Amino acid sequence: SAGLTAWQAVVEQGRLRPGDTPVTLGTGGVSVFALQWAKMVGARVIVTSSSEAKLARMRELGADGTIDYRATPDWSRAVRAQTGGRGARVVIDTVGLQELDQCLEACESGGRVMYVGASPVSRDRAGTAAVAPTRLGLLIIRDLTLKGIVVGSRRMMVDMVRAMAQHRIRPVIDRVYEFEQANEALAYFATTDKIGKVVIRVGAGR
Repeated sequence: SAGLTAWQAVVEQGRLRPGDTPVTLGTGGVSVFALQWAKMVGARVIVTSSSEAKLARMRELGADGTIDYRATPDWSRAVRAQTGGRGARVVIDTVGLQELDQCLEACESGGRVMYVGASPVSRDRAGTAAVAPTRLGLLIIRDLTLKGIVVGSRRMMVDMVRAMAQHRIRPVIDRVYEFEQANEALAYFATTDKIGKVVIRVGAGR
């Protein structure tokens, strides 16, 4: 579902084209797939995270720009600096309302914010979940679009699988757990340490 959610955000609704700049928040499953899809269409991708080690890994996966939002809380300015003042065509918000102001500020005129989730990408964001956005006026001033994203249709799934085969794109797997380790896997999944997906192996053929 992470891959299909990112597909809808980047390809279907984001309508990214070569040379466009998207920003994706964090390094979870949706964000990593968003990076992969955006690079597939020729976009220049910026990733935010609070960990330099995770940002380095995202650069290895193709990220063109990275921002440590803990060191740079006003990260939308860094986005503008990295885009020559223009801003991002699409911002994929996997965090929630507490980052929405920054997402809106990071957008170029006519840009889009894809609202994917409300899970903090770092523990230092957990206490800010109830913060109300104050920059919604930018939706009007900059002609922005705020779109809620949840998975996608069967047709999108078919398109995504075909693209994966054509471009040889594979999911980024952080860790694989046996079924007996399901509780441990869920505990790790709830942390902010992962890059990509956490897998629980089930059934025969293990």
